Amino acid sequence: MANDRNIMSMHWLYRCCAAAVLLAGGCGDRQAPKYERLNKRIVADLFEAVEQGDHELALRKVERLATMRPDVELTYYLERELQNNRSLIAVNDLLRHGKLEDAHAALKTAIRETGESDRLVAALAQLDGLLAISNYRAAMPYDDPMTAARAVADLPSRRLFEHQAYNAWQKAQTKHVAALVQRARRRLQQELLAEIDLALCRDSTRVPTPLAQYAAAAIDPAPVELWRQSRNGSLPVAATMEIEDSRWADLLLYNLYMSGSKAQRNKIQAMIADRTPVTYCGMQLEAHAAFAEQSYTEGFRLLKHLFTEIPELDTAPILDTLRETRPADESPVLNFTDVLWHIYRADK
Repeated sequence: MANDRNIMSMHWLYRCCAAAVLLAGGCGDRQAPKYERLNKRIVADLFEAVEQGDHELALRKVERLATMRPDVELTYYLERELQNNRSLIAVNDLLRHGKLEDAHAALKTAIRETGESDRLVAALAQLDGLLAISNYRAAMPYDDPMTAARAVADLPSRRLFEHQAYNAWQKAQTKHVAALVQRARRRLQQELLAEIDLALCRDSTRVPTPLAQYAAAAIDPAPVELWRQSRNGSLPVAATMEIEDSRWADLLLYNLYMSGSKAQRNKIQAMIADRTPVTYCGMQLEAHAAFAEQSYTEGFRLLKHLFTEIPELDTAPILDTLRETRPADESPVLNFTDVLWHIYRADK
């Protein structure tokens, strides 16, 4: 692509020079100016300089021609093209010596001094892209995934260079950083679910403060709607089995157990028997199921572990389950003191 552009540029220069010959030589029956031979000599030297790639000499010849024939507008465009060539040659020399920042600064100076042109602006865009790539690589590896994501977003688009190696590298970096961000989101999600788990165990009636943060970071779809349905008992028990994150499923099941119908509780108790809880709320559901089946030793063993981990555990839901399993006069516990006594006796 670069060679094609250079060839086209040379063709353009030759066409400009040819036009300059015609203009310098006059036309029709008009009398040739007294410096006609000088003009033709300058144009001939201009052709030779362009052919040899001597842009400095060619630029001087164009400037001389423009001084002698200021009425020829074409010399202005030819002069600009030669200035662009001179600037790009200097920039390429710096790049060949690995001086990327110097090349970038030199091109910006050339644009400031000679004005913008399509070629210089396109070259500056590519240098901006090279600097972005250089800065990205210099900062690797990234400790913070979000910083890495912003850095990848600043990389030049694959359309800028149209180079297979860069396209593959940029695509690989984008994929790698996306995986880093995904892992960070999952890690944050698990931390927030742990906070929600503790909050529910301490007070199941209040909406945990971290829920809003979880909703913003969650990968699972519609977390707020699922939470609302679990709190009002409208969430189907089977829907929790489709949730990939088992912690989130545990918490929704706990909410549903607290707010759902007796039929829903029975379904949840049957589900709990076939799964291993990964949250304190899930462990509470195990205790509820054990007490519902009058497996008091197992239920109190679970409660003992929960109290060890969460001294502020809300025991009111457990007491309700215990009272529902047997008539009050036959129930092993009637109050929190009895719960503590049986916990103390557990595993003795």
